Amino acid sequence: MYLKVLVPLDGSREAEKMLPIVEKVLAPEAKVILLHVLQPLRTRMSSEDFLHLSPAAILHQQERERSRMMEYLEDLVRQRGEVSARYRWDVVLHDSVAEGIAEVASREMADLIAMYTHDRKGLARLIRGSVAAKVQRKALMEVRVFKPVELAQYPAEDGPLADLAQRVQVLRKVEIFKGLNDEQLGKMAALASRVQVAGGTVLGKVGERGKQLFVIVQGEAQVNVKSVVGELTVRITGPGECFPVAALVGSGTLVSSTRALTDMEMLAIPRARLVDLFYGSPEIGVRVYERIADLLALRYSTTLAHLVITEERVLKALKEPEFLANV
Repeated sequence: MYLKVLVPLDGSREAEKMLPIVEKVLAPEAKVILLHVLQPLRTRMSSEDFLHLSPAAILHQQERERSRMMEYLEDLVRQRGEVSARYRWDVVLHDSVAEGIAEVASREMADLIAMYTHDRKGLARLIRGSVAAKVQRKALMEVRVFKPVELAQYPAEDGPLADLAQRVQVLRKVEIFKGLNDEQLGKMAALASRVQVAGGTVLGKVGERGKQLFVIVQGEAQVNVKSVVGELTVRITGPGECFPVAALVGSGTLVSSTRALTDMEMLAIPRARLVDLFYGSPEIGVRVYERIADLLALRYSTTLAHLVITEERVLKALKEPEFLANV
């Protein structure tokens, strides 16, 4: 049984499948460290493009990427449920992914590195090499490498949403995803995880940074906002709806609080990974943000209409004899 395991992750769903497997070989008091090695921009860009960036822009871009990956790793830990207490996570900057992994493993005195390899063949392997093979040469501790064919031997999660096609069907009903084709929806569905929460669970608070976009499959949630008279319920969300949309806008700061009214089943998509998808597939991002703009415009219009009605009721009440008699 292992006492400390380092799990390097590249952001792929395939690599995440190692986590439940790793947990089976841990001692009761063991710890797991999730690691992402971020390479500097100068190693990933052409010299010409890199020279056009200011030092401030370079630092900003790298910090933004690091922040998104930290959110991603934190979200993975949260999804581990009862065993999440044994996890830590970190993102380090290093010219070499393999050397970064080996150095962190040595510093943390890990007794196992468990990592995934995409098992590239032919020219792709020749050009990019195998990070896993390099780690095996450099690391001083045991390295266990999982290939796609090995992970396929382990049973997948069960449940009504385990199949990717079913998750696509769920996302197709969501307003902000309308107009996307099955291939595009599939890319988002691949980022989603099933989440079940009990009624009364707080799913987000005003002022917090939204780290996930939830899509409701079953159950209802109550959305509240703060006012001078306390919290007011602005809407009840149900199956086919998503929240909080504010997580995808600007810094992702929430403008409302959400609580589960009933036991709920949802798809949870990490904000960091969704934003990365939008950067990598602009056609998806443009379409989604167009729908978000339409949705926010509709809500703004509805809010103004409610304010007008409220104002009229207040003015009418002020003119009532009972009110004037108490002035």
